[in-house]
Amino acid sequence: MFKLETEQLLKQKNPCTVYELALAWEKAEGLQIAVSIDRKMENLTNSNDKDTKNDDLAAILKGMQELSISQTKQVNKWSDAEKVLSEEGIKFRDDSVADIEQKSLATLKSFVGQKIKQGMQKIDQFRIRKARQQQLEISYHQNEGKKLKEFEKREEDLYRVNIRRIAEKRAKRDAEAQRLKEASDAKAREEEARKSASLLLRPLTEEESEIVRNAIYGSGSPSDVMAKVDSDIIVRESMQRLHPGQWLNDEIIHYFLIMLAKRDEELHKIDPSKGRSHFFKSFFMTKLLNEGHADPNLNGTYEYRNVKRWSKKVPGKDIFSLNKVIIPINQGGAHWVCAIIFVREKRIQMYDSLGGSGQAYLEYLFEYLKDEHRDKKKEALPQQDEWKLVPTQNDTPHQMNGFDCGVFTCMFADFLSRDCPLVFSQEHITQCRERIALSIMNGSALM
Repeated sequence: MFKLETEQLLKQKNPCTVYELALAWEKAEGLQIAVSIDRKMENLTNSNDKDTKNDDLAAILKGMQELSISQTKQVNKWSDAEKVLSEEGIKFRDDSVADIEQKSLATLKSFVGQKIKQGMQKIDQFRIRKARQQQLEISYHQNEGKKLKEFEKREEDLYRVNIRRIAEKRAKRDAEAQRLKEASDAKAREEEARKSASLLLRPLTEEESEIVRNAIYGSGSPSDVMAKVDSDIIVRESMQRLHPGQWLNDEIIHYFLIMLAKRDEELHKIDPSKGRSHFFKSFFMTKLLNEGHADPNLNGTYEYRNVKRWSKKVPGKDIFSLNKVIIPINQGGAHWVCAIIFVREKRIQMYDSLGGSGQAYLEYLFEYLKDEHRDKKKEALPQQDEWKLVPTQNDTPHQMNGFDCGVFTCMFADFLSRDCPLVFSQEHITQCRERIALSIMNGSALM
C-alpha cells in the first residue's frame, strides 16, 4: 500500500508530500495498534473471566512490543521511499529530508512512548486491582473460615449445652423417680412399721390381762421371785413398780431389756439379714464414766478400761458386727434416758422423754467406739468423719409428768429394736406398763 501511494505521488514530483504521506501512514499504523491496545485494556477492566483477562493482558503486551518495533521499521520504510524516488531521478534536498525525518521520528517516538506509558499505567492499575482483589478474596476466605469456625464452635457449644441440659433433665427425672420410689418404699415401710407398732400396742387378751393383774396387783411377799433368767431375777416388789404413777427401778428395766434380747435372737433366726442388737445394762455408762467413784477427781471421768471386757458378751463378740447397741442411762438416779448406737448407719442418737440433748453422752459413746475398735481391731475406727451424733429430736415422744421416764426408756428400746416408729405417747403409758409386765412374765418380749 505504501509503495503504491508513493508511486502515485512521484508523478506529482513533490518529495515533501511523499514524506508526509509516509509519516501519516506510519502514524496510522501506530494508531491502529494503539486502538487495539485500548480495546484490550477496556476488556481487561470490564471482564470477570480469568482466562479472558489473561488473553487481553498478553495482547496488550504484544501490541506495545509492536509499537516499539515500528520505530525501527520506519527507518527501513524511509529508505525504501528514497530509493524509489531516486530511481525516478528525483533528488531531495538534504535539509528537507532531514527535517521531515526528524519531525516524523520525534512525533512517532512521542506517540509510541505515550501509548507505552499509558499501557504500563493501566497494566500497573490492573495488577494493583488484581492484587487487591486477591487480598480481598483471601480476606473473604479468611473471614469465611473464621465465621465457619465460630459457627462450628457455636454449634459445638450449643450441642454441649443441649447434651448437658438433656443429661440434667434425665438426672432430674431419674432423681425424681428415685425420690418417688424412696418415698413410696418409705411409706410402705412406715405402714408396715405402724402395723408392727399397732401389734406392739395391741389390746391384751383376757388371759394376758389376768397374768398382768396377778403380776402387778397380786398379793404376796415383796421378795417373792416373779421371774428368773439365768442369774437374773425379778421380785414382786419390783413388779409392783409397774403400777400407774410409779417410778421404775433398774431391776425392772434391766430385766425387760433381757426380754428384748431374747426376742431379738428369735427374730434374727427368722430373718438374719436384719442383724443382731445388743442391750447393755445401765451399769455400762456408770462404769464408763466412773460415776459414784470414791475419788472425787475421778468421779464422772471417762475411762474405757472399765468396760473393755463388756463387748465379749455381745452376739458374735464383736460390737461392730451388730446392727444396734441399746444403752439405758440413769442420770443421777433421777431420770432415765436411752442412747442407741446404729452401727450400720454410723449414727449415735439420744432419746430423752424430757427433751434433753444428751450431747455429752453421745460424745462419750463415740469415744468408746474409737477405743473399742483400736483395742479389738488394732487400728483406728475407719471413716470417723461419717459418724453422726444426733441429740434428742423434736418428734421424740415426751412424758407429761415426772415419773414415767423409765417406761418411755423401755418403749424406746422396744420399738426401735424392732425398727418401728415411735407411735406411742403419754396416753399409751399404762398400756405400755402392762406390756412390760406381760413380757417379763412370758419370758420374752411381745412380738
